[in-house]
Amino acid sequence: MVEDLDVVIIGGGQAGLSVSYYLTQHGCNHLILEKDRIGASWRKRWDSFHLVTPNWMLRLPGYPYSGENPDGFLTREEVTKYLDSYAKRYKLKIRQSQVIGVRWNEDTRTYVVDTPEKTYRVKNVVVAAGAFHKNKFPADGARVDKSITQLHSSEYRGPNQIRPGNILVVGAGQSGCHIAKELNEAGRNVYLSVGSSGRLPRRYRGKDTMWWASRLGLYDQPSEHLRLLQAKFNNSPYVSGRNLGEDIHLRQYALDGITLLGRLRTIQGTTVKLQPDLLESLASADDFAESFRSGVDKYIELTGSNYPEDHTRVNDERLKGATIHVSTEFDTNAAGITTIIWATGYMPDFQWIDIPVFSQEGHPMHKRGVTKAPGLYFIGLPCLHKAKSPLLYGVGEDAAYISDHLLSRLNSISL
Repeated sequence: MVEDLDVVIIGGGQAGLSVSYYLTQHGCNHLILEKDRIGASWRKRWDSFHLVTPNWMLRLPGYPYSGENPDGFLTREEVTKYLDSYAKRYKLKIRQSQVIGVRWNEDTRTYVVDTPEKTYRVKNVVVAAGAFHKNKFPADGARVDKSITQLHSSEYRGPNQIRPGNILVVGAGQSGCHIAKELNEAGRNVYLSVGSSGRLPRRYRGKDTMWWASRLGLYDQPSEHLRLLQAKFNNSPYVSGRNLGEDIHLRQYALDGITLLGRLRTIQGTTVKLQPDLLESLASADDFAESFRSGVDKYIELTGSNYPEDHTRVNDERLKGATIHVSTEFDTNAAGITTIIWATGYMPDFQWIDIPVFSQEGHPMHKRGVTKAPGLYFIGLPCLHKAKSPLLYGVGEDAAYISDHLLSRLNSISL
């Protein structure tokens, strides 16, 4: 069975819903195809998950946050409820179906979108499926002793899920830091392998860090600048939305009983070898936080604004005085480690799109979401256009641009 449409949007997260919002406003004949449920990626987060961005940053087009706690942080369930209510409010057309292929038909001059149930023949395709499709595991995982349980951070739900014994968490980005802290608070012995992520203070000089980032224009930084930062730090800086918002300070983690380790070099059986870079990584994270605070101070000075002084630097200096032992090798049996959690990120997988618009690394090539293939668009990708592009805070801006481009194309080919 074949169904003809002007547009198919692939993915029912915040990006796909935002594009659908604009197309609905213009009466465009379109459909969202979502293989799971609305906001499926949010539903798979761990049980105690909170957003790290405050509620006032919930700004899907036509649906800004209007609750009583703008400075709070939504839970996993509250995020999915927000997305569900958005789709219902604007009567967005969503069909649960997995797209298994996208190709171009030169004879009909249309895209062919294949699903198990039917085929769609469309003039435009908006891929809103994100960029985190496959769990990224290092090759060392295959050489770990078979007695050790391994799971990816995406599979983690809570401490009760983890078997008795000590735990090695590899990766200290947002997920790794949160998981390590939760396990430590549950009374588990945790080893945390630290990389090059920066850290941010949760609040500074009377305001949330995200408020300052917005005021300083950091969310509007262009994608080219962001790629340079990512090359340097490898991950987004970490901060927490738990307990009404709190700092993540790895030096404090060490005082709380978490064993900090340098970056993983190799694992062979029960032998773990580490880079001797732990202190350098901690210093780099401290430098990131200090650079951010200095930027805020400079802004306050230049604008003549009046904000209270802050004492987070005093705490930082106190924590720098704590002794941190640097190991370069240890044995998992001797350490009592029975579980490894790989908080090592994700990789894209667009092999189901048979259109030559990808780099050698498998990333879509585009300019602000518009590819060289007429009528094929991407949205919701990191660094799509600005820092805020994939966020609930900023995806609407990209959705407006792509929708305008798409509608103009529809008008031109109908003439």
